[in-house]
Order: sequence, then C-alpha cells, then structure tokens
Amino acid sequence: MADDWSYAHQGRTRELGPWLVSEYLNWNGRYSSNLFVGKGPLVLGTDALWLYRTIPVALLGATLLAMRSIAACTVGGSQRAWSLGVVLTIVYFHGMPDIADGLYWYTGAVTYQFGTVLLVFLLARCMACKGGVVNVLLIIATAGCSEVHMILALLVVAAAAAFDLSRRKPISTSTWSTLVTAMVCAGAVVLAPGNSVRAALFEGTHDVLHSAWMSLLQTLRFGATWLFDPALLFCSIIYFPLQRQWRREHPDRVLPSPWFTTMALGAVIFLCAFPAYWGTGILGQHRTMNVAYCFFLLLWFANITAWDRALLSKKWPVLPAVPLSGKVLPFVAGLALLLTGNTGGALLDLLSGRAAHYDHQLAARYALLEQSRADGSEPRLPVIVDPPLVLPLYELRADPHDWVNQCYALYFGLEGKPVHAISKDDHAPSRP
Repeated sequence: MADDWSYAHQGRTRELGPWLVSEYLNWNGRYSSNLFVGKGPLVLGTDALWLYRTIPVALLGATLLAMRSIAACTVGGSQRAWSLGVVLTIVYFHGMPDIADGLYWYTGAVTYQFGTVLLVFLLARCMACKGGVVNVLLIIATAGCSEVHMILALLVVAAAAAFDLSRRKPISTSTWSTLVTAMVCAGAVVLAPGNSVRAALFEGTHDVLHSAWMSLLQTLRFGATWLFDPALLFCSIIYFPLQRQWRREHPDRVLPSPWFTTMALGAVIFLCAFPAYWGTGILGQHRTMNVAYCFFLLLWFANITAWDRALLSKKWPVLPAVPLSGKVLPFVAGLALLLTGNTGGALLDLLSGRAAHYDHQLAARYALLEQSRADGSEPRLPVIVDPPLVLPLYELRADPHDWVNQCYALYFGLEGKPVHAISKDDHAPSRP
C-alpha cells in the first residue's frame, strides 16, 4: 500500500521523536499507533518483507486471545472459552467489511486492528470487574490508536462507572482513575492541532447535520448487511440453546438490559461512522466499520442472551426441536463461514491462482524498481492485472507525479524520477 512506502521512507530518514511531534501538530492526535506507523518493518528494507508479513499473523493471534478473554467472562476460563473465542474470531474476520485495510495494510492494521484488540481486552477486564494499573495502561494505549477507539474506550469506562452506580455501590478508586485517564487521553486526541490541518484538506467537514445523517444511513446499511449474513444467522441459531445452558451454570452472572444491548447495536455503528464524516466529510475506506463490526458482533450475541433471559425463556422455557439440528446445522454454518465473505474470497484467490499471479506481478515490479535505481532510468511499471479479492491496494495512477506513484519513488530511492504506469492492455505480465 502506498502509505506503507511513504511512512517507511519517513521512518528511515527522520528521527522518531521529532516526527511524532510533527504528526501531532500537522496530521492527527494518534499518539500511540503513530509509534508503530513511524517505525514499521519496512524501515528495514524489502529484505524485511518476511517481518512485514508476520503482522497480519500476529494480529490474528492477538485477536483470538482478546476474543477468548471476552468469552471467558461468559462461559468461564475453560475449553469452552477457547472454542467460543475461536468462533468469534472466525466470524469477525469472515465478515470484516474491508479486510485488506483492516488486516493486510500495515498502516491501517496497527492503527485500527491493534486498537481493537486492546479495546476488547479492556472491555473484558471491565466485564470481569478488574481494574488497576493494567486498565490505565490499556486506556492510554487504546485511546491513542484512533479517534474511534478513543470514543469507545471512554464509553466502556463510563459504562463501568455507571454499572457501579446501578448496583448502588460507590465508584471504586480504580474505576475513577481509569475514567479520568480516559478523559485526559480523549482530550489529547481531540485537541491535537493536526486534526484541523488534516480537516482543511477535505470539504464539508465539521457539519453536524451532514455527519449525523450520513452516519445514520451507514448504520442502517451496515446493520442490515451484518444481520442478514447467513454465517452469522446460522451461528446465532447454534448459540441460542448454548447460552441457556451457560446461564444455568452461572445464574449469578449480571446481564445488561435487552433494550440497552439493542440500542447499543446501532449506536456502535453510528459512533464509528461519525468521526470520519465529522473530520473528512466522507466515510472513505471502511476501516472504522471494521472496528464497528467487532463490537457489533459481541453486542449481537449479548443481545440474544439478554432478550432470552428477559422474555423468550419465560414464554418458551423448553425450546422446540430445530430442523437441521445436531451435526447438520454446525456443518451448514461451517460451510457458510468457509465459502462466503472474506474466507470464501481468500479461498477463491488461492485456488484460482489469482494470489500466485499477484505475487508474480509484484515480484516483477520490485525487480524493475531495483533495476531503475541501479541504472538511473525512469521506472516503467505494469499495472496489476486481475488483483486478488482480499488484497486490493492503491494501484499506480496514470499521472506519474500522483502521490501514490511518488510513494514508490521515495521508498526505492528514486526521488525526482516519475514512476510511469504502463497500460495493462499492452504490457500486462502473463499468468504463470
């Protein structure tokens, strides 16, 4: 991705401290994720591509651990927690709105997915009524990842304080400390001078009515899309009787109001869309929706449990037999997860040879860039043909002086040389 080249070039040519200050003053207030953006693996050169490629793998593993921590709050720290954590992780990456930006683009991944992992851990600790220094550190790191994570982290801590009050208990010192920390961190992100500098590059920013209206439309759009995902529906049917069994085993577990969980389903999408419209006037890429989907997913299963406890279990204490129950329903759910969404796209890329073709084209592109650096010629790069479904990138532009083309030139030491995109009709590499 073009931004990865650009940030890696800056990481090689500028000291981290002054660069972080410059980003805060001139671009955004993401004080923690910018640490990883400014010194990513590509700073070490293309010989470190193996390290660059481990980032999605590491984030997959971290997401699984975070989901397992949430599952443990529901079913206890057992094998069930691992099973539920695995299912939640699979469903999440299966339905992630933009997995290329969310997982495979380094700059986006360490900003949004890393922040999401931290926020899930924070939520799990709050659900388990844990506090202390760990929560404070999680708040500091999470709020500094992005504006969306800052808002959600503040709400999680505020909800923990409200929960204490609802039980007519005084708010604990630990909760107070995390709440104050969250407010300070939120101020650091919101008041960053770089926010106004960045907003000046876009039209229609800071329009409350436009931001609210468009965020509402996106809430309806994404909410409907996720609710009617066949894989999620099948998993929900399987989950329904299981959560009754878990509730019987943990009768003292406090559950939220079903009205709260229902409203929160829409609110989390709205809150993840609004900052983008407020700051840029557009939603742009769907990486903020990736964050929304993670917490929509958790709230969806909490919503099922809350409504069953409050209403359904009283009307239907004995569940009727479900067609395709037993082993057939999990098999159908597995097929839906495997053959649709991002999982289906990845399998199609691999089995069709599209992924291998993509790798072949990029290897050829790197060789041409290295050749241009060696002989001083202007690079002429064929544009990508038939890109994978799950790994799209900012492709080269027709204008050799476009910012995307310039990012290639900067990273490969070709400053001042225009990078030309060759017509794919005449010069596209043949599929091996």
